[in-house]
Order: sequence, then C-alpha cells, then structure tokens
Amino acid sequence: MNENKEVTLLSLDTSSTKTGWAVFKNGIYKESGVLDWSHIKDNTEDRLQIMYIDIIQHIQKYEPDILVIEKDIVGSGKRQNMSTINTLVKLIGGVWAYCIQLNMDTPMNFPAGEFNIFYVEYTPSEWRSLVGITVRKREDCKAASIKRIKDIYNIDVDDNEADAINIGEAYINEWG
Repeated sequence: MNENKEVTLLSLDTSSTKTGWAVFKNGIYKESGVLDWSHIKDNTEDRLQIMYIDIIQHIQKYEPDILVIEKDIVGSGKRQNMSTINTLVKLIGGVWAYCIQLNMDTPMNFPAGEFNIFYVEYTPSEWRSLVGITVRKREDCKAASIKRIKDIYNIDVDDNEADAINIGEAYINEWG
C-alpha cells in the first residue's frame, strides 16, 4: 500500500428511518450528517431500496478505504419489531455485499489482505466501550453519545450523527 496515500474512513449508524454518517481522513474527523428517510411513508421494501441507494451513493462519493458500520443486535433496545429487524438486516447485508463486490473487482496482484474497502462491524456495546461510553440504558447512551461529540468538536448533532462519529472514532481508537 502507498504509505503516502490518505486513508478515508466512512462510518455508518443505520436505522430503519435515518442513517448517521461520518468521514475521517487519516484518523481526523472531517464531516458528518444524516440521511433521513423518515418522511417516506411508502412500502417498507420501496423505502429500503431508496435507503440502500443513498448509502451506496455515499460510499461512492467518499471512496472509503475503511467502512465501519453498527451491527444490529436482534431484540436490543427498541429493535424488537421484526419488520425493523428485517429492514436493517437487509440494509447492512446489502452494504456488506456491495463491499465484497468491490473487493472482488480488485486486481489479483494486490498484496494479500489489501482490499478496495475494508469492512468492519461493531455492536453498540463494542463501539461504546472503545470511546468510553459506559452507561447502559438506551436513552442514556444516546445522550452520552451526543454529549461526547459536543465536548470534543463543539457541534450540535442528533443521536444518529453522534453515533456515526463515535463509531468511526471507536475504530480509530482500536486500530489507530
């Protein structure tokens, strides 16, 4: 790998209505936002396709070397609705499959272990531990995530965007 190449990390906090995203360059936070589909009241499958396309367009826009995404935990928090679980499983699986496809397109002369996109999943408890969020209740976790980002970057974000930034920072804290 070219040691002078800038490494881009894209982190995602997916949900069935909004996805927070954050971009880091060489471990430094650059920008973040929220993809909001809460206004789409169409059939879940139609909304899922729109969500997937929007996320893939973000991946294409930022061309990350590393993609870090929150792994959904069945039955955790408010994720007990099977329709929501199904949507998130499809969405996260679609992003994973997209990364695999990109990696399959990598020329075979790449050194072993090098990929177009290195894909990583963290459970909520894994990434929270890596950024020092120790509270347990879901609402307390969301508040702690928002507060952490406000304290570090002095920006006001919602819980989706805060979680996406923290997910990216969890990877950076773990792997540098």
